[in-house]
Amino acid sequence: KIISITPDTLYFEFTDIISRRVPVKTHSKIRFHKQYTLSGQVSAKPSMIRVSGPRSVVDTLSCLEADLPIHEKISKTTVFKAKISPLKNLTYSQDEIEFTIPVEKITEGSTKVPIRIINLPQGYSLRTFPSAVQISYKVPLSKYKAINYKNFDVTIDYKKIDLRFESKVEVSINKYPEFLSSIKATPASVEFILERK
Repeated sequence: KIISITPDTLYFEFTDIISRRVPVKTHSKIRFHKQYTLSGQVSAKPSMIRVSGPRSVVDTLSCLEADLPIHEKISKTTVFKAKISPLKNLTYSQDEIEFTIPVEKITEGSTKVPIRIINLPQGYSLRTFPSAVQISYKVPLSKYKAINYKNFDVTIDYKKIDLRFESKVEVSINKYPEFLSSIKATPASVEFILERK
């Protein structure tokens, strides 16, 4: 015979359980042997997995992360298997992902790029000496021939020039292919003359 129960009231929390597909990514740092680099995007297989759990958690997910077990420098395209970082109250359709890291040899290249003037007031002209700079860079070997001056945007911003003190101004490299590295302009700053038209 039950005389009493303590506590005499039980409370249950109910929440919606939902399921949706979420992309998988990795932010692991990848190190390469000298003269080698990433030649494209790191790809995941599968690129998305199904996640199930409380709506309040699943709805906030933009991606799931996996840490790659990379302990040494790499010099060729490599495939790694990695576990997805567990999150409380969530279940995954699978917890192991295969990542492919495309790697290839790099070489050095350079091209001459004209300087573009921006934010120049009407009624003025600005000439630079030289009128173009040499852009040097490192590039994956397979993409070497695809690079030319049109891939770059080199500018001087009139608004950043202090006309009272400066006879030279720094150039800015505003656009370049994302697979390039060690990008450098020579000269890094140029002389200029501002003239009224």
